[in-house]
Amino acid sequence: MLVLAPFLFMMLILPEAPARLGTRQKYEPKFMGAPFTVLFGVPLLTLPLQLKHPDGKSLLVLAAVSVLVAYGLTRRQSPPRLKKRHLLIAARTAGLLAAVAAAEFVAAPEGRGSRLIGVALVATTAYLGCLRATDTGYWPLLLVKSGGFTALTVVVIGWWIGDLDPSTQTGLALAATLLLWASAAIALTQLVVGGVRLRRWLRHGPPEFPAPPGVGYWPPSPGEVWNLLLTHDDDNYKDRPVLVLEREPTHANVLIITSRDKAGSKHHLRLDFDEWQHVLSKPGYLATDITPVPYSDFRSCRGECTDRFWEWLKRNPRIRDRRRDAPAPGFARRHRLASARNKHVGVNAG
Repeated sequence: MLVLAPFLFMMLILPEAPARLGTRQKYEPKFMGAPFTVLFGVPLLTLPLQLKHPDGKSLLVLAAVSVLVAYGLTRRQSPPRLKKRHLLIAARTAGLLAAVAAAEFVAAPEGRGSRLIGVALVATTAYLGCLRATDTGYWPLLLVKSGGFTALTVVVIGWWIGDLDPSTQTGLALAATLLLWASAAIALTQLVVGGVRLRRWLRHGPPEFPAPPGVGYWPPSPGEVWNLLLTHDDDNYKDRPVLVLEREPTHANVLIITSRDKAGSKHHLRLDFDEWQHVLSKPGYLATDITPVPYSDFRSCRGECTDRFWEWLKRNPRIRDRRRDAPAPGFARRHRLASARNKHVGVNAG
């Protein structure tokens, strides 16, 4: 219990994904509001089960209260990007009610009072912890690693406990068993979700959605200037401004902006600083070669280029797509494997 109870408690608060490499960008924690909301919401969630002989009207009212409380708990734990997706929240609410009902059926079929509430509390915490891991587990390899460590811990503690049937236990033994099963559910979620995402990540690259940790404005749109970690041909990377040209399901195509003097280059366009000073800190040149960039490398939006320049750029015949026989920098399997664990193959050349 000394290991598993704090683990479940922290799953409600902390995001699964750590801060991005070399930055402080990360998903926001839930702080203490999340566990206290669960603590006070669970007794209301179990109201229909606590009455021995409710009449039809009372049961209907209490069931409605349970559904509303479950919806509030689920929405409270959802990230901001999902709070307005009411159908998804409703589906997750149904899942929460089903998880609590299943836990009550197994661990407290005839239970009342504290046993009923205790089982519901652990089941609710585990379910919301699974959702939290799913919603904030951006780096798939780290999610799998976390799930593997949790699963190993569960196996060791389960072997030490021995009897894992909650229906035959009471007191501290029941609490320990419930916490163990809850931790096992979270570990399984981490392994399955992380494994599925890792397979897609290695095949297609980082997904367009959700946004990487710490990026408030998303997604990058054509005509916007962004800062990103650009991988070079030597595998090293550097924080560079780019102009987003188009967005694909697996990556974004950009034009690189450099402050180096490229006056004699036929592959660069000089940017009028008077027109660009709202997004650039110094004069620069825009590369005419299109560069694909993984979504996980985007860091922050600096602003938009002017409408006049954007319309002119779309008609400019000098913009070209460099066809490569080998994968573009940042798209080789070793790069995707490194990015799946919040790493880069090379070093920061900035």
